[in-house]
Amino acid sequence: MRNLKARCRCSDTGPKASTRLAKSAISVSVWLYGTSHAYRPKTLELTITLWGKWGEFVEPLPLLGHMLDTAAFALDLWPQLSGPLRVNAADLLAAGDEELGSARFGVLAALHDLGKASREFQGQLWTRQHAQFAANTQALAATGLPMDAPPRPVLSGLDAAWLRHEAVTGLILKDRTGLPAWARRVVAGHHGRYQPAQSDVAFELDALHVRASDPAWAADRCRVTLLSATLPRARVAELCAAWTSGWHADDKPAVRDALSGALPPTLPYPSVVSVDDALGCEPLEAWRRFELELVCHRLPAGRTGMLTATAAVVARLRAEQPEARIGVLVNTVDRAIGVYQALASSEPGQTVLLHSRMTAAQRRQRTAQLHHLVGQHAAAGPVLVVATQVAEASLDLDLDLLVTDLAPMASLLQRTGRLWRHSVNTGHGWTHPPHLAYRTGNPTVHVLAPVDDEGRVATGAAALPYTTAELQATWSKPACLDGGARRAMSVPGDVQAAVDSAHLTLADLVDPARSGPAGRESAETQAVLAHLADQLAKSSAAQRVGMAAHEVGRWRPDAGQDPWGADSPDWSALTGPTLWDAEDGVVTRLQERDQATVLLCDPTGTTPWAWTGEPAALLRPRSSRATLLDALGATVPVSGALARRLRERAREHLPTAWAASAPVLLRSMLPLPVTALDGVAYLDPILGLIRQEQP
Repeated sequence: MRNLKARCRCSDTGPKASTRLAKSAISVSVWLYGTSHAYRPKTLELTITLWGKWGEFVEPLPLLGHMLDTAAFALDLWPQLSGPLRVNAADLLAAGDEELGSARFGVLAALHDLGKASREFQGQLWTRQHAQFAANTQALAATGLPMDAPPRPVLSGLDAAWLRHEAVTGLILKDRTGLPAWARRVVAGHHGRYQPAQSDVAFELDALHVRASDPAWAADRCRVTLLSATLPRARVAELCAAWTSGWHADDKPAVRDALSGALPPTLPYPSVVSVDDALGCEPLEAWRRFELELVCHRLPAGRTGMLTATAAVVARLRAEQPEARIGVLVNTVDRAIGVYQALASSEPGQTVLLHSRMTAAQRRQRTAQLHHLVGQHAAAGPVLVVATQVAEASLDLDLDLLVTDLAPMASLLQRTGRLWRHSVNTGHGWTHPPHLAYRTGNPTVHVLAPVDDEGRVATGAAALPYTTAELQATWSKPACLDGGARRAMSVPGDVQAAVDSAHLTLADLVDPARSGPAGRESAETQAVLAHLADQLAKSSAAQRVGMAAHEVGRWRPDAGQDPWGADSPDWSALTGPTLWDAEDGVVTRLQERDQATVLLCDPTGTTPWAWTGEPAALLRPRSSRATLLDALGATVPVSGALARRLRERAREHLPTAWAASAPVLLRSMLPLPVTALDGVAYLDPILGLIRQEQP
């Protein structure tokens, strides 16, 4: 505490400060809920009795102790912030004085849970578990604090956020300190919901899927790092333009255009692009330099034909390399299941299936199995991995051979990252781990492309989940697969050009290089138009739930108007649901509407991977951590027609109080007994959730 006093330049710490904080919180609580009390709390007893954390320690952690712990952590975190972020924070907190900025940073962190000093929180008076806190409530009353709460206000929807302790924090700081508005907002929003909550939208922007236009983070000049191994230059330019629009929100558009134009016409690969008051592009040294060999296979577009041809390609590779680790990455769950069923029985070693339509516990078990069989330290031996895009990134798999469905060039290159992952080549030959020394030549990827004799990529289900246009670009453009004629690609030398070439823009609508039979150009143009329209629709959705950088500028300390009041609900727009569907409820993040996550339940315990509890058990006052983890392990994401059908089934089984009383992590999910799956799907212990065909 003495250290905090010295570093925060604050003489108001200790028991007296705790008493003052408690008085402030309780007086706000009294004012908010319409009662009045006179009290003279006993300083020492109050300091000890006010709790900040309950149930995580042998004894409740005092609120003051928790606040001081948080301040100490913040003070240790300050010097570890990036230089630009620390400078910007010091500018906001202390007019550029970094030492004072550090101290105030610690004070703000300490203040975050000030609202917990309210009687409603301390006694949990408006919750179903208030009896658990009865002894503490009595102890607080003995110090002189009023602990008889008025009836719980009836607040609905997002207005119920006013009952949260962080809302009380915000009210205390508004009325009783000289903190700038933005600081009160940040402190009162530390649980991710800014107060007051008056909006049904949030700022959710996935820069890899929608156009980043005036993102809010630009206006406060924080450093943003976007990590991607395969980002088109056009997308980088969009992000730079969006960033500079916020950074120079008050400057002429010419400044933004000049900065965006400073991006090199051809991006070096790999490189780091940074934007602040200038734009920089710094090439990086690649840790591997090699030739990636390409073998393209033309497959028939029909489901059965594709499956038969895929099995034949893998069988031939297995015959040529009986001890190889072979990966087969396909584009859809149903295709992954079909390929697994066609190949598993004939494989000499283990075969592992991984896709998204498995329970979380299944995926966790399969991921651990894959790391054991084909991870960095896995022993040599024949293994077949069949997976969807879930294995495209993040998983540390080291395969000898890769067979993959045709995918957009960026995704295709991401998939090749699973090849020879721990072998090293700096341009002077390969060095392999000792147990993989049998590898020879160069890594090879086999691309399975559903194209006809004229080089047209199949449309419809054969292209899912991608658009025909982006697959056609990857297949036909010379910098990509060149219609199947390309035999090798230099890594990293050819990577950026391939990614840029496959990225579709309006220029592709008037590409003079197109040629072919009559009607073909028109079909390709229509496919490109459909792709661009899809991207534009996603961009428009992002614009509707975002906010312009010049609006965010009003939140800075020098903006003048205090945005706390009801006339400025913009802050809450950062934290509500992203999109609303009147029929199906909340959709989180910017994604396709027809998606849902189901919680599969089987209280009999006879269905492997299903949760053995009843959904009603999750409505109890406090579900244990173990119970929540078990339930989360039985959740499965679904999409499309399957999501719609299961959502209909779930309505019959949804507990009445689920939306209001289920644990927050599960509230958006659909609890469903496995018996309700009949005729729609079934949970297989090996294959995951299998969709049943409708008659």
